[in-house]
Amino acid sequence: MLLRALRTGLSGRASAARPLSSCGSPDGTDHTPGVRVRFAPSPTGSLHLGGLRTALFNYLLARKAPEAGAAPGTMILRIEDTDRKREVAGSAGALAEVMEACGVEFDEGPPELLGSERVGARGGEYGPYVQSERQAAGIYREHADKLLAEGVAYRCFCSADRLAAMRAAQATRGEAQVYDRACAALAPAEVKRRVDAGEEHVVRLDASAALRMPTSGSGSAPAPAAAAAEGAPAVTLHDLVHGAVHFPRSMLDDQVLLKSDDFPTYHLASVVDDHLMAISHVVRGEEWLPSAPKHLALYRAFGWSPPRFAHLPLLLGGGDWAEDGSGSGGAAQRGQKSKAKRGKLSKRHGDASVESVLARGMLPAALLNFVALLGWNPGATSDQEVFTRDELIEHFDIVEVNKSGAAVDRKRLLWLNSQHMRRVLGAECPSSSGDAEGAVVLEEGAEGIATELARLTGGVAADRAGGAALLAEHGAERVWAVMQLMREKARSTHEFGPLCAPFFEPPDLESATAQACYAKHWKEADEASGHPGSAALVHAALEGLRKLDEAEGFGNGVMPVLKALAAEHGVGLKHAMMPIRFVVTGMDVGAPLGDCLELLGRDTSLHRLECFTAGQAASR
Repeated sequence: MLLRALRTGLSGRASAARPLSSCGSPDGTDHTPGVRVRFAPSPTGSLHLGGLRTALFNYLLARKAPEAGAAPGTMILRIEDTDRKREVAGSAGALAEVMEACGVEFDEGPPELLGSERVGARGGEYGPYVQSERQAAGIYREHADKLLAEGVAYRCFCSADRLAAMRAAQATRGEAQVYDRACAALAPAEVKRRVDAGEEHVVRLDASAALRMPTSGSGSAPAPAAAAAEGAPAVTLHDLVHGAVHFPRSMLDDQVLLKSDDFPTYHLASVVDDHLMAISHVVRGEEWLPSAPKHLALYRAFGWSPPRFAHLPLLLGGGDWAEDGSGSGGAAQRGQKSKAKRGKLSKRHGDASVESVLARGMLPAALLNFVALLGWNPGATSDQEVFTRDELIEHFDIVEVNKSGAAVDRKRLLWLNSQHMRRVLGAECPSSSGDAEGAVVLEEGAEGIATELARLTGGVAADRAGGAALLAEHGAERVWAVMQLMREKARSTHEFGPLCAPFFEPPDLESATAQACYAKHWKEADEASGHPGSAALVHAALEGLRKLDEAEGFGNGVMPVLKALAAEHGVGLKHAMMPIRFVVTGMDVGAPLGDCLELLGRDTSLHRLECFTAGQAASR
């Protein structure tokens, strides 16, 4: 699914790089022309469902129609690769590919990931957009030096062994494990001597000094006069989701800003980059909420106005996602209740990566719809659940995001996927319409059908296995028509395989699926009840169906024949229909029987019934 997903063009803006020391917009002011948001992942592995939701909510906020006189919103991709130990080679490229497959478009970002033809040779006016490149350009060192010069940061020479012993002692005493500021009072001459001697050190924020700085903007409130008192709030965050959140002084450590290898910590790099890139709104997961006071303290230290913050609720796993997280199989599908407890979605709840979910036959549009509803709904005035991307842009409002955790429900994803597949399959064949989303569904469905045919024929069809070969042999229009007929029964593109295979090859009536149908619906003759038996009904139906003319609409005549047959033999219509469905398709599910026989055609339908009745006669 991922490799064939809809490729959408992104609007690119080529421009010159900004001076490193400039802040705010490119003209050097602190004015933000419209909403500017960023998705800033670390390249440490596959994109998680939570990451996709964060990217989507940022994207929807950027794509909302701007207020009168405001500039259009801007969506930025920034790669935060300063944690070199955890970086996974190739994951940044894979992440960009997933975003494009899901239709989440970026206006600025690394040109090597997004394409220079889309975002320009530099990726935009605020580059570079990869933190390791920004580190090499000296951006973070420049800003750390600024804090050192203004007395709101200091150099710390404490060794790892000393810090470990300090934390162990604090833990023994039951105290919060925070830095004890041993280096905060070092004399300037002592600091210079040790730096000149090449002694390894880090740069720490002086939180107390930072909190004494005046505040700017509406992202945080100043510490009250009694802030030094025990338990008094040190920082208040005005969050778009959680409202006013108060953080006690104890949550503010003298955090490390610049590590001994000259790489910044996440906190310094994030704050500096958000300011220099003129980010207006920081939309991120709730797991970052405890870091908010550190970031607001840094904004105070620099004298900058903070952006607006929105911390999204946690995604909760467990329940029916815990079985396999795949959208197929598992206890819930078998009608069993899962006993797994809800908890923060993680690897122990099954694979929650976007690639793995798409690979199991989920449409990108359905997955976007699904993650959009994880914590958001269109409000009390609407009960709409199925949204296209454009409808999400129209309806989304960040203030309607819930505070409470959002349960990741596999059954809901399957249902949404089925709704989007019905929408796509309600249109004409993509080979005629050119619809890219339809082409994805057609190709995925064709692959599933070809795989099922190869399994059924035990290798006879192996040389034509593969969706492309199936489409070449039967034609896209034919495959599309079969999928359209079965669209009400399929929840993923993979489920088209067993549902549609009987329209291309005779069913295997010895298969487990067929035998389950046989055991449930096949009746032997019973003199006591007067039931003629399913075999007799199939034979009688065959005689009636032979009289139907293809030109007059073979399928339209099927139900009148079966209704007359049921009335003649004194059985229910279902007793007359199910044996025919078993013989022709090997299943007890599917589209209306008349429609199935119409699509199979008169000759094929009669041939399968004739072969079956001949076999029944020979076995007697």
